[in-house]
Amino acid sequence: MAMNAPADDDPGRSSLRLLLDPVYGPYFVGNLFAATGIWLYTVTAAVLVYQHTGSVVWVGLTGAVTFAGSLVLAPWAGVLSDRTDRRRLLILGRTLSALSCGGLALWIGIVGDGSTGPWPILVASALLGVSSGLTSPAQMAIVPHLVPAPDLHQAVALGSVTWNIARAVGPALGAAITGSLGAVAACWFTCAGYAMFVLVMLFLRLDEPRRDGDEGDTGSFREGLRFVRGRPDVSRALWAVAALSLAVDPVITVTPSLARTLGASDTFVGVLGSAFGAGSVVAIVALRPLRRRWGLRRTGAVGAVVVALGMFGVGVGPTAWAASVAAFVGGLGLLAASSSLTSQLQQDVPEVFRGRVMALWGVAFMGTRPLASLLDGALAELLGPRPAICLISVTALAAGWWARRDPAAGRLTVRTPGPSLGKTVFRIPNWRSATVTISKSAPTRVADSDQIPEGGRLVVDVDDRTVGVFRFQGALYAYDNTCAHQGGPVCQGRLIPRVAEVLDHGSDRNDLYFDDGDPHIVCPWHGYEYSLTTGRHAGIDAIGLTRYDVNESDGGVYVRI
Repeated sequence: MAMNAPADDDPGRSSLRLLLDPVYGPYFVGNLFAATGIWLYTVTAAVLVYQHTGSVVWVGLTGAVTFAGSLVLAPWAGVLSDRTDRRRLLILGRTLSALSCGGLALWIGIVGDGSTGPWPILVASALLGVSSGLTSPAQMAIVPHLVPAPDLHQAVALGSVTWNIARAVGPALGAAITGSLGAVAACWFTCAGYAMFVLVMLFLRLDEPRRDGDEGDTGSFREGLRFVRGRPDVSRALWAVAALSLAVDPVITVTPSLARTLGASDTFVGVLGSAFGAGSVVAIVALRPLRRRWGLRRTGAVGAVVVALGMFGVGVGPTAWAASVAAFVGGLGLLAASSSLTSQLQQDVPEVFRGRVMALWGVAFMGTRPLASLLDGALAELLGPRPAICLISVTALAAGWWARRDPAAGRLTVRTPGPSLGKTVFRIPNWRSATVTISKSAPTRVADSDQIPEGGRLVVDVDDRTVGVFRFQGALYAYDNTCAHQGGPVCQGRLIPRVAEVLDHGSDRNDLYFDDGDPHIVCPWHGYEYSLTTGRHAGIDAIGLTRYDVNESDGGVYVRI
């Protein structure tokens, strides 16, 4: 059965009600502990390595190995997320994180932190990178199964808030603990954060949908890449995420050097990171009304511009206080930009591809950090910390451009042979490009008859629209690929049999069954259902899809706009 579609005026539950949810609430708390741990560790490692080496390049190398796992393991992690139990995968990965930090704490406590130089820290950072690479796609892909559809945008925003609360608390906590209690205590605190997340996931029960591989869908990473190449809106969102990651990396990598330039202490590393995170936390207050007024894309674009302005202010700020204020502004923009882009991906990507696309999200946001850290470190050594930060901030403007572009521009086509409609769930196994120009004045041949087999579909681009052609019980049906709800690509959604009720004589529900004679199209964005044979909404007859004339002759299929 398809999920309930949210009404146009249903923004979902408030943040407070969502945090009190028995499923999402514990997940939020556990994720907050784990995210705080990684920021605590990142600052601790940066301070330790800089104390040992006095080199920003070494600090950049430490950040590079910490986030390299998201880049190297992405092909396997995305496939694992689509093939295995995501909850168990998260438990395994975060257990490895806890063991890595606990092992480093034992090493420093027994051997000391000066006799072997920065190498133990690099090893622990690399193991954290491996665990992050394994869990990142699953952690992103599991969010739609934690909450009902109307709550998805707010859940994604709260996920970003989790990360940014951790960004606000973790760096300051890491600097304070390292400065007062030492590196061993900081590592144990990080280990405890990951352990808390593991405990929450052990007791959390989720009803994830089965992800059986349909014919032609092997679940390979290559198929995920093919899907992204065929969806310019998805690929642009991923490029924007990568540009944002590059723009904000100096907050950690270059800050130790910036602190010396401004005459601040080592704790400035934590203060600046906390100011950036605090801005993201405060932004949640204005995010919902902005998103409802401007939409996801415009909100994301404006947020990216604010990130650029904030990071430029960090670079030119004359004092530590001024740089901290600018970091706060940058944090405001980061939440708006990152949560909007992530919401686009969550709602636009079908379940069957979500793990692999979220793996690419991890490559874009976390996997680019190795290159970003090395680049930032090299620029800071060559030009100084301030020019390096100002130069890198320009990449956020590129993120705004990618986020704002019209999703219909350059849209490609999806053609799918499709299995029998007798199956409960219809999945799209093959993604291939094919562009057909359809005349608005006369019927135009769009395909050979055998290209649309029984139970199959063909989705083609036209001059200014996209049309889906379906064959069911020998008849052809053609609809505009635009959902009546919020314009989602409805013809690329799943096909399921209608869920019908059996009523007894008292008009009480007696049973439910699947009516294979009345298949429904389910929009992949918000779950709106439409009858394949009539184009009308399953529950509101006044709502329907735009239908086009379609006929078959001389071995071809013809559509009239």
